[in-house]
Amino acid sequence: MANKNKIVYGDRVFEGNKIKSGNLHLATSLLSSSLEANTLSVVIETEDRTITEFERNAPIVYFYDDVQTGVFYVKSIDRNGPNTYKISATSAIGLLSENQHYGGIYSGETASELLASICGTIPYEIKTNLADIKLYGWLPIATARDNLSQVLFAIGATIRTDLNGVLRIAALWDGISGNLGLDRMYHGPSVTNAAKVTQVIVTEHQYIKSGESSTLFEGATEAGSIITFEEPVFNLSASGFTILESGANYAKLSSGSGRLTGTKYTHNKSQIIRDIVSAKEPNVKKVENATLVSLINSAAVADRMKNYYKHAQSIQAPVVYKGESTGNRVLTWDPYNKEPVTACIEIEDINISNTLKSTSKMLVGYKPPQTEDVEILENRIVLSGSGTWQIPDQAVNVRVVVIGAGNGGQAGMDGEPGDDGASASASNGGTGIGVFGKGGSGGNGGHGGGGGKFLTVDLEIGDDRTLQFQCGAGGTGGIANGAEGSIGTETTISIGGMVYSSGDGDSTGAGYTDIITKETYAKTGDIGADGANGGNGGESTAYELLKGDSGENSGDIPGGAGGKAGSYSGGSTPHSWREVDGGSSSARFTIGETISGYTKSSFDTKTGEWRLSDFKSATIKATGTSPNYFCTLVGSGSSQYRIEELVGNNYTENPKDVPGYRYKTNKSPNYGIAWQKGYGGGGGGGSSYNSPGGQGGINDQNPSSYGSGGNGASGDSKSIATLYGCGGDGGNGGGGGGGGGGSRIQLWETYTKYTTADGSSGGHGGKGGSGGDGADGCVIVYYGAPKKKVSGPVKDRNGLVVLDKLGRRLIV
Repeated sequence: MANKNKIVYGDRVFEGNKIKSGNLHLATSLLSSSLEANTLSVVIETEDRTITEFERNAPIVYFYDDVQTGVFYVKSIDRNGPNTYKISATSAIGLLSENQHYGGIYSGETASELLASICGTIPYEIKTNLADIKLYGWLPIATARDNLSQVLFAIGATIRTDLNGVLRIAALWDGISGNLGLDRMYHGPSVTNAAKVTQVIVTEHQYIKSGESSTLFEGATEAGSIITFEEPVFNLSASGFTILESGANYAKLSSGSGRLTGTKYTHNKSQIIRDIVSAKEPNVKKVENATLVSLINSAAVADRMKNYYKHAQSIQAPVVYKGESTGNRVLTWDPYNKEPVTACIEIEDINISNTLKSTSKMLVGYKPPQTEDVEILENRIVLSGSGTWQIPDQAVNVRVVVIGAGNGGQAGMDGEPGDDGASASASNGGTGIGVFGKGGSGGNGGHGGGGGKFLTVDLEIGDDRTLQFQCGAGGTGGIANGAEGSIGTETTISIGGMVYSSGDGDSTGAGYTDIITKETYAKTGDIGADGANGGNGGESTAYELLKGDSGENSGDIPGGAGGKAGSYSGGSTPHSWREVDGGSSSARFTIGETISGYTKSSFDTKTGEWRLSDFKSATIKATGTSPNYFCTLVGSGSSQYRIEELVGNNYTENPKDVPGYRYKTNKSPNYGIAWQKGYGGGGGGGSSYNSPGGQGGINDQNPSSYGSGGNGASGDSKSIATLYGCGGDGGNGGGGGGGGGGSRIQLWETYTKYTTADGSSGGHGGKGGSGGDGADGCVIVYYGAPKKKVSGPVKDRNGLVVLDKLGRRLIV
């Protein structure tokens, strides 16, 4: 009998007795929880020594009885005899093990989009009813094969290698493809009954952008260095080098030395449980690290696992292999009960000989679920107010998130008033200094209202498909000066006699983030902005009056400007007579009197005396140690001098040029200025987050406003929260009032009354803004829409219709 086996490797053909032995291993994971590559191992005889000079992954094709069984790719060729060589090859799935995939975060990308990045140059085809399934979650940095397995597990598909080497992705067919009866079984079959699985638990995952930035890498890098992360991150930033390329799991950097920072995603997890059978000893199967399992597909994944693990019996039998494909259902025979059963082939381990003998492993009773029969929660509706909603016909898996109303935000605190400037007092010839007033502190912003509690429920749908709902009303914000907001009410739903309330759920500051829209419901409101502090009043010293400080800024809003300093004089007093010594005569003169006949004047800084000369010698004596009088020449070329009063204590011949001192001319022969009152400028009021602070008092206004502090700005009120269940924002704090300027009083020696300069008043603090109202509650419903089974052509990665080798379309 002629040998039916043939191996084609490039331009080499091996058949007949040139094929010494061989093995063909075919496997399909019915859950796609792992991907096992098909393999070919064959020993051939040849005198061609160049056969070992092969290109890795060169194709090799196996035929049986002139029917192509598969395409494989050479991994190694080992010489094991003078003219014999062992060729080891793998299927296209094996090639994926050599490629690295950098993964990433996925937010609704389709299966086709993920497959394109995973498979790269390796050709694949995907069934049209799987191509547009949206996926949410994360893939780590892993081999392309491992990440492909995650995709297939999430969408409920398996993968096979077609005769042309193309990977074909589809759901397993649930029909019977062949008959594997006792007439094809060799002696020695076995039946295995595994321990019954009592329950399956599937972990669903959600990745949310939140948190604080942290250092991911610090040090020196070479150009093209790739830094990888164990957890996904976003918002990458670098200093000292440049980010050339990045993803959620890595960053490629330029050369340099510096720091790479980023923010890790918040990883939320929850569990979906399916009970299978009860038993004294639980046997639970868990899937915890399938990170593309999300709210959208977790129920479908759990149902598929339940369907698989409820079958505990397997048949393992040596059989005559006639081209059955793993993953297909066959009609076979229980070798011990002697009755027909259906089973799904998981493994075919085939010895290559003239009659192919395979060890076949089959899962008894397993029927693969069809894509059309599996519900993916890809539809979403938000219910608000109150009423009823009809669950669509045939929908089985329905998840609701019952969200209570948010609380009102706290009102912002009022700003503190500025302190008044202190009064100053003095007696004759003295100076009094009053301390400036300090600016008031800005009021704190109110805290945000808490988000409503939320409860997630997977509904069990029976005959009653009418969902009744009553959404809670949001709490009102606090009105004034730190008043707390009111509490929002609960949201309830009822169906089939069961009542569910948001009050039985949890409330977290982060709230509930919708996996489809990325909107966050039921989060705590934002804290209000603090009001800024008022500026201090201006200081008064014996020689200087200072402007008030400006109020501080709240955010980008400026505080009020500090007021300018100012002074004014008043009162009157009779002047004393002074002795004038000159030559043989002496005379009395008053301030403002003109003395004629003198052409020169001089001042003695040691004695503090003025001397007139040339007409006669005359000295105007000072009182104490300071000159209270000085002489001014009247008119150009005149011989007349006028006696004037100096306001100040320095000895100088030109007091006009000394900053901080002035002189007054009293034309009255008997009376002069008695006192001078000075005021530092008032401090500016502090701003609120949206309003500037008031300006400090200005010295050229009415004297009663000299040095007064500016008023703090009032905080603005917040509007109602926009997203359901969210707490109201806290009101902004009011700005602090500006401090009043310090006063100064200075009296001349001849003024005998005790005199006071009242301190300037501080500004009022701004009022805090009211808190925002919390948002009403809602109900978010996720459900799967029934699908019609529609036949159609298989399409490749580019959307083109796939043809078989005879040019016919493949219809599924």
